[in-house]
Amino acid sequence: MRLAIRSGSMADVTGIMVNSGTTTTAMCWGSCLGGSPNIGGGNSCFDPFCAKFGHCPPASCRRWKTTRRDGSGRIHHGGVANIRAGPFWLAQSPATSTEPVFPMNAPITAAGSSTASFLRLSSIEITPKQVEKLALLKEKLVPGCRVFVALIDAGDLGAQIEAVKQLKAAGFQPVPHVPARFVKDEADLRARIKALAEAGSDTMLVLGGGAPEPIGQYDAAIQLLNTGVFQANGVKTIGIAGHPEGNPDITKVHGEAVLVKALKEKQAYLKANGLDGFIATQFLFEAGPVTEWARGLRAEGIELPIYVGIPGPATIKTLVKYAAMCGVGNSARFIRKQALNITKLLTVNTPDDFVAGLAQVHYGQPDLGIAGPHLYPFGGFDKLFDWLATVK
Repeated sequence: MRLAIRSGSMADVTGIMVNSGTTTTAMCWGSCLGGSPNIGGGNSCFDPFCAKFGHCPPASCRRWKTTRRDGSGRIHHGGVANIRAGPFWLAQSPATSTEPVFPMNAPITAAGSSTASFLRLSSIEITPKQVEKLALLKEKLVPGCRVFVALIDAGDLGAQIEAVKQLKAAGFQPVPHVPARFVKDEADLRARIKALAEAGSDTMLVLGGGAPEPIGQYDAAIQLLNTGVFQANGVKTIGIAGHPEGNPDITKVHGEAVLVKALKEKQAYLKANGLDGFIATQFLFEAGPVTEWARGLRAEGIELPIYVGIPGPATIKTLVKYAAMCGVGNSARFIRKQALNITKLLTVNTPDDFVAGLAQVHYGQPDLGIAGPHLYPFGGFDKLFDWLATVK
């Protein structure tokens, strides 16, 4: 058997399906048990999630696709490796499956390694110009990998659309950024979303954007969503930005509660309009802050899966620069401390400990919904792929 990425619906099955012989079972994240995750176990069920919640799902749960019962009538499931992968759910499928095995390619696999397995769930981010590295991406990534296309400059829209087109033709899943502050008006929004959709994208990351001032009438992601333009152009999945260490442009003035409220509002919009969704976070350097942040989101009823921003291998000097530009908080203290030593500025830092910590949370605390890594190749693609090949 092997793991494969398949499309799913957040409103239906957003957990895992496990094929084991003739038995197929699936988890849902529903409200069958008073709003709790619909997972659990009976006394004879050895599933760790069942043991955690103390009961198996009831037969009345209509979101279950197929179930297996023992002689006592309990519903069971086994072989579960993950939960809550959001718009993508993990499945074990026969080796004859033609679907992509993982977003990342074979060089980074390592049998029995949770860290390497976690990295196989990665997406990656590029700028429009970096589509010139398409041959390298095709060599290192399998078809179906999500490749985000940032929009740092409002004038790069044409290049972004072209990058999306090329990535789609190469077999990837392009995810363009749509920053609200770079959109002039609704006519502009309609034109760009139409162009991005026609180029091959049905998944987009909608965010406020980092520009000091908007160039038009929008300055927040929810304003773009409320136009209905995305679903009108066939967009099926919307990513929204998450800030485990706060957004300095917002939290310094309005506090963290405003960010949580905004996430709730966007999640409600996605659910009401039948759109799948996920959270993609700013990059940071430690697992602890994002773990606590995720726990807080779940307590607030925010259920969207979380893809955590991870800086690829880069020099201390480069990482300090990006951390300052992006408002990374306390998790960057080690990097900043290293930067005080001029002899270490050109030392290459790799995120091994960070990724290992996230992998432990992903597999050990699946209720937090840490769904996968989102890689930023700040130090270049060669350093990133070389590092990935060494992860055990």
